[in-house]
Amino acid sequence: MVLTALTGLHGLVGSVVATHVPGPLLSADDLAYQAMARTLAGDGAAPLGSQPPYGVLYPVLLAPGWLLGLDEPGTLVWARVVNAVAGALLVPVLYFLVRRLTDASAPMALVVAVVGATLPAHMVTGSIVWTERLLALLMAGSILALCRLAERRSLDRALVVAGLVVALYATHPRMGVAAVVVLAAAVWLTLGSKGPALAAVTAGATGIALAEWARRTLSDSAFGDTGLYDVGDLASRRDLGDVPDMVMRAGGTIAYVVLATAGLAVIGLVML
Repeated sequence: MVLTALTGLHGLVGSVVATHVPGPLLSADDLAYQAMARTLAGDGAAPLGSQPPYGVLYPVLLAPGWLLGLDEPGTLVWARVVNAVAGALLVPVLYFLVRRLTDASAPMALVVAVVGATLPAHMVTGSIVWTERLLALLMAGSILALCRLAERRSLDRALVVAGLVVALYATHPRMGVAAVVVLAAAVWLTLGSKGPALAAVTAGATGIALAEWARRTLSDSAFGDTGLYDVGDLASRRDLGDVPDMVMRAGGTIAYVVLATAGLAVIGLVML
């Protein structure tokens, strides 16, 4: 009951903060996600040119805003509330994770979960329509699912891990590496149990393939392009002068994983 109340309160406060901070501060990614959501809602192609690969899960969460008939400012409020809800759902995930990994009491685990789900997300990203809140939830959920799988190597728990693996990739192709790592961990944990291991690999691989098909289809519908890079063209336009930019982009890819797990680091700080 207390956990449910805190989760609801977190979502309410997060929504208030997100919708009252001046903004939103939009990036090219935000515009692309909204355009994909609008296309999903049946409003046709987006008034944007070709875009890099973007995942389909976030646009799916944003699409109801367009389906409800909200105008563009209204859909941006919807997106910020979606982010706040994702941040709130991190509270119970962190709570159960702390209880499994430490000997913390229930009250202490609640404190850690609320702090871990709050800092620095609310104030720093309260007015930015990014996927980082969703990624944090999925990364924490993946760790919790792996812990549960380690406790009992069952088919249903293996399929839960596979589902989170697919969700990671569906949120952004850059999370493909993290998805593979989680899937490999699930297989390692279920070695000797052919059923769960095979189910995790089969469901995870099939789901990723379907998510990639959905991504290409939606990207083509929204932008008239599948979002795939032309490797030959990319190589022809790169030289040594582009190395700094390429390093920066590689660092950004790694930062996706770091940002998605930053809230978990607070657990250690609070426990200490």
